[in-house]
Amino acid sequence: MKSLIGSFIGLVLSVNVGAEPLLEGQVILSSGQPAAGMQVMLFDLSDLQRGAIARTTTDATGSFAVAVSRARSRALPDGFALGQNYPNPFNPSTIIPYHLSASSHVRLEVFNLLGQRLVTLVDAEQAAGAHTALWDAT
Repeated sequence: MKSLIGSFIGLVLSVNVGAEPLLEGQVILSSGQPAAGMQVMLFDLSDLQRGAIARTTTDATGSFAVAVSRARSRALPDGFALGQNYPNPFNPSTIIPYHLSASSHVRLEVFNLLGQRLVTLVDAEQAAGAHTALWDAT
């Protein structure tokens, strides 16, 4: 899987409503080239605390498709996972998604390049499932 940090990407979406609604899209780099092998995460803007509702990876043409019914599923993750922050790491405020396979105590801290702690975003018991933390660095 590739990681794209600090580059503008375009996203073209369409929704096909049939027997099973399908969200299709293509990720294009600012150079106009397709972004192959990129992870695409979908979020419900009315429930950001839930985290990503679906994930997929773009194909060689930068295209992807996700069944909307799959996006609604709330399956538990297989283990702990810390996702890529969005919208990107250079914005003054960013959302950091993470997933827990079991209820546990979570401490999420941000450090600078010198190893000094800047802020503790989360320090609490949390239930299994998808979560997000907002970091406002302004």
